[in-house]
This record gives sequence, C-alpha cells and structure tokens, in this order.
Amino acid sequence: WDIQKSVVFALFTRELNSRFGRFKLGYAWALAEPFFTILVFCLIRMALGRGAIEGLAYPIFFASGMLVYSIFNNIGQAMIGLVESNLALMNYQRIKPMDPLIARAVLEIIIAATSMAVILGGFYWAGYTFIWNNTLGFIAVFLLTSAFSFGIGCIFAVVSLLFQEFKKIAPIVIRPIFFISGVFFSTNSIPESLLPYLMWNPILHSVELGRNVMFVEYDCIHASWSYLGFSALASLALGLSIFRLYQKKLVTSGSVKLT
Repeated sequence: WDIQKSVVFALFTRELNSRFGRFKLGYAWALAEPFFTILVFCLIRMALGRGAIEGLAYPIFFASGMLVYSIFNNIGQAMIGLVESNLALMNYQRIKPMDPLIARAVLEIIIAATSMAVILGGFYWAGYTFIWNNTLGFIAVFLLTSAFSFGIGCIFAVVSLLFQEFKKIAPIVIRPIFFISGVFFSTNSIPESLLPYLMWNPILHSVELGRNVMFVEYDCIHASWSYLGFSALASLALGLSIFRLYQKKLVTSGSVKLT
C-alpha cells in the first residue's frame, strides 16, 4: 500500500507538471478555463435581458452546472490515450497500468473541487448570494459523478488503444453531451415530451442533483439518486472489467490488440 501510494503520488506530480507546467498562467489556468466559459454564458444571458433561473442568480446557475459537468468532461477526455502515452513507464515493475489513470483522475477531481470552491466563492463575494443546502449530499453527488466518469475514462483508455481513430472521434461524441447535460437549462423548463429522452443522460442527473443539494433556492423534481447511483456503479464495474481484461496484454506486448 505504501509503495502504491508513492507510485500514484509520483505519477500525480508528473501529470500536474505535464498539464500546467507549459503555461505561463500555470495553475491559474485550471480556474481560467471554466471561468471564461461561465463568463460567456453570463454575457449571453445579460444580452437577452433575463434574470434569475429557477430562483438562482444566473452566474451561480451556470457555474454550478459547468463545474459539475467538468468532472465528467475532464476525466473522460484525459483518459483517452493516457495508457499509451505512459507505456514506457510499464517497464518499471512497481508501476501498474491502472496507476496513471488513478493519478490523472485524482488530479482532475482536485482541480474540479478547487475550481468549484474558488469560482462559487468568488461569485458569492461579488454579491451573487445563495444559501448552502446540504454538504453531505454534495459530497455524494461529487463522488458518484467521479465514479461514473472514472468508469467511462477506463473504457475510453482501452478503446483508444483498440482503435486509434477513437482519439479523434471521442471529442466529437463528448461535445454534444455538454448541450444536453443541464449546464445552461433546468429540467423544470423542459417540455414533458422531451424530458424522458434527456433523462437517460446520467450527467444531467448529476448537474440537477448537484444544484439541488448545493442551494436551498433550487428545487429539482426530475433527477433521480437511484439512477445516478446505478449509472456510477455500472460504469465503474464495466470500465474496471474491460481494463482488467486487456491489462495483461498491455503489460506483456506493449499494446492492445483485438486478437
């Protein structure tokens, strides 16, 4: 266990330097990325002349949705090609194929949690006040979303080795999910005829439940804890199973092949 912690920490430090070391803004870029996206949404909302959304100031509404969604987006995309880029490290006996994935997932989770605290805190300080609702509920949503995202990331890591074209296809597939995940809309405002189709998306449940447990002002009636929990467990089980299935081939041959 001590060796495992040391290996993951070393890989975590390596991933941290790899992600932010080449930028002049350094670690501040982790906050700048989601902040500017949220700012664009706020400017569009201001241009339309509309106010609060479902009882929340629109900067708070957009920020909470964007930051919950970023857990899925960042972990999922970070895993694509991650094992392949770390194949040289597999020559070291102590490093296992899963270690780079764990290190990168931990990094993305810490970045998401820090961004959420700083950006929401900044908006609150700027006058966009809210009443915090349920800390334990928020931790539960955060962990379930992270588990779901890690499972998807494990699948992406293997598939990107099976099919090199997946590295180009995956961003195209992931991008539309952003528009149906409730980042800039509430399920309360969706027509009843469309709602059953949108609610198949687990990230929409994450975003809606996240707002519900974060803010007293927000009332979510459509999202389901049981569906999010089932999706997280199913994704994690499937992702770990697929990764374990191909792990031995990865270590022995340095690549994953269908045959």
